[in-house]
Amino acid sequence: MCKMAHFGNCDPETADQEYCIFHKPDKDEKEAREFYNKLVLKFFGYVLDIKSIAVRKLENFEYNLHFSKSIPVGGTTYSHRVNYRFGLSLRCEKFVFPQIPVDVEFSFKYAIFEKKANFRLATFIGYTTFEGVIFKNEAIFDSAIFKGNTIFEKAQFNGVSRFSDATFEMPAYFENSVFNGNAIFERTEFRRETYFENTTFGKTANFDEIMFFSKANFQKCRFLEDAKFSEAYFELSSDFEGCIFEKSADFSAATFNGYVYFDRTIFKDDVSFEGVTFNEPISFKGKPEEYKYKFYGKLDFSHADIRKGIDIDIPSKWFKLPEAEIEARRVQRISYEKEGKRYEADEMFVLERRTLRKWLKRHAKERFKNAEGIYSKFESFLYLLYVYFATITEAVLADWISRYGTKWSLILLNSFGVIGINAILYWVLSGFAKKTFLGIPIGTIYTDASSQGLIGFLNALYYSLVTFTTLGYGDMHPTGWLKIVSGLEALTGAVFMALIVAVIARKWMC
Repeated sequence: MCKMAHFGNCDPETADQEYCIFHKPDKDEKEAREFYNKLVLKFFGYVLDIKSIAVRKLENFEYNLHFSKSIPVGGTTYSHRVNYRFGLSLRCEKFVFPQIPVDVEFSFKYAIFEKKANFRLATFIGYTTFEGVIFKNEAIFDSAIFKGNTIFEKAQFNGVSRFSDATFEMPAYFENSVFNGNAIFERTEFRRETYFENTTFGKTANFDEIMFFSKANFQKCRFLEDAKFSEAYFELSSDFEGCIFEKSADFSAATFNGYVYFDRTIFKDDVSFEGVTFNEPISFKGKPEEYKYKFYGKLDFSHADIRKGIDIDIPSKWFKLPEAEIEARRVQRISYEKEGKRYEADEMFVLERRTLRKWLKRHAKERFKNAEGIYSKFESFLYLLYVYFATITEAVLADWISRYGTKWSLILLNSFGVIGINAILYWVLSGFAKKTFLGIPIGTIYTDASSQGLIGFLNALYYSLVTFTTLGYGDMHPTGWLKIVSGLEALTGAVFMALIVAVIARKWMC
């Protein structure tokens, strides 16, 4: 009895052997001819005999006859290629498909599977082509082994397509294919180059735990539903250039050992790279002009290990959501810091903080808008006021003065501006020293008559400099309202001096 009898699809004539002709491994050329003759007989009801082309009678099947390969028959040359239409379910579980002999004309090319096609656990020894095939129902290739080049170009999968745990030992080609049902490639191994260019995935594309041991090419693919690449493994380069992800894209915990390209790729929903390991650079350059944004949803690089750099320094207008831009600026800044690019890292930090201010205001507005009830509305209003006060204060004290501590030259320029403006105030207001405001005299900084003309301004400038640096020599001192002005300048000076020291230390000593 055939060892695979439990699959229930053995060849009746050879079922009493250790392996029937369908399940037998390592077939020789004679057995290969017998296999394909019996395969055609089993599913089409005729023998693969060139002389019988004109007298084939197919029950429950249809076929189209095309001309491709010349074969001499009785002194006359005929050419033929059968385009099979499978009207019943095709069950080839655990079949071993041998190399097709050169004189045997058999191919699944352009075949139409009307019902379920089951190739689970099948082994394809040589070159295998399903080019242009139409699977109108479920197509099952779970745990199948493809030992030769495998062609699925221009194939159409209208039902669920399953390739879970399959193994492709030679290059696999899926270019220009259409998956109208769920495409399941969980734990599949592609040991050589894999090509999915211009493929459309109409439903969920599940590539979780898939393993690409050579180049993986997904250029210009379109994912109309969720794309799942969680815990996927990419040994060499992976190219997603020009792809369109209409729904969420999940690359969490994936490993990329080669270069990764997302150039001109569009993410129209959330995308997650949480816990991903990038051992080579990753690029997000470019965007097609017909799309307003590159990232329409949220972006997550939390816990990602980016070892050799990321290029996601793209314009702010390419992000629809501020939180996505914040995440992009954060990972780009960390990447620049690892590379020792301090200037570029500082630029990213400034953009990150500015975008965060924008997000805080947007979040506070939405919270106030969505609040229900008097208490919640009042609480959200207070939060809105706090956010606006905090962001404005941060913009003035952190951004405008020093660009968040990244530009020491800007701090010095602002310091000279504060000293000069206060010097003018001291000089001008001292001319109204005896006038009062709220019962308090305006006051003066001068202790003698040296308040007039250029000498007076230079003395005011000297006093402003001494006050700003908090030296306090005591040879000049304020009275009246000018005490408050002097106190504010001293406080500002103390903050500025601390910023100057911190920025210089960060720039030149770290």
